[in-house]
Amino acid sequence: MSRLERHKQKQFIAQLVFYVLLLCLIVVFIFTVGISFLFRTALFIANFSTKKVAPAPLTKNNDFIGQIDVTDIPTATNSARFVIGGSLLNFDKLVFFINDEKVKETALTDSDRFSEEIGDLKKGVNKVYIVAASQKENEKKTSKTYEIYYTSDKPRLDLKSPGDNSKTNKQEITVTGQTDREIFVKLNGVPLVVDAQGIFQTGVRLHDGENKIVFTAQDVAGNSETKTLTVIFQKD
Repeated sequence: MSRLERHKQKQFIAQLVFYVLLLCLIVVFIFTVGISFLFRTALFIANFSTKKVAPAPLTKNNDFIGQIDVTDIPTATNSARFVIGGSLLNFDKLVFFINDEKVKETALTDSDRFSEEIGDLKKGVNKVYIVAASQKENEKKTSKTYEIYYTSDKPRLDLKSPGDNSKTNKQEITVTGQTDREIFVKLNGVPLVVDAQGIFQTGVRLHDGENKIVFTAQDVAGNSETKTLTVIFQKD
């Protein structure tokens, strides 16, 4: 065997020994440190995933879903009694309150809608609300509070000029009058402008002879007052 071949053989044996020792070190590391590290890593991931997935405990109130919607209720009325209506979900009993006083209680079994006539309102602004209850789930819910203005009085309607049954030789005249604030006034069915003090005026064109000028005043509750002004037009 030549010197070159012996040198290559020694070099190969040295490389083989090196790789064997390296493999032994890797095996020792895996069995002493690596397996423990991998186990702790897998355990951490499993615990983290479990915390993320596990749902929070639910209370009874969070489980229950109930709704009450009032869709039919007046803002103003000329009657002490009125109809209130709407829909509800998961409730079977309604209690109606006016000015914090219980006025009616009703049970619902076959429908998710309600329409009830209740009363009695007091003059002026009234506060109305509903308490819905679920007898099976022992749950309650209160609706929002609604304000209803009640009055049965006719609105004021004063005709200032011209006077009733007056005569004139002018074919076009100006009529004036006064009412309360927030009152709607019509002349022969045509709306008039009413200022902040309740004063209104407009021009009216007359025909020959007797003219009937009809004024109607109406408030937000539906109360109305009608007056008729008679003016006689005679040419000179």
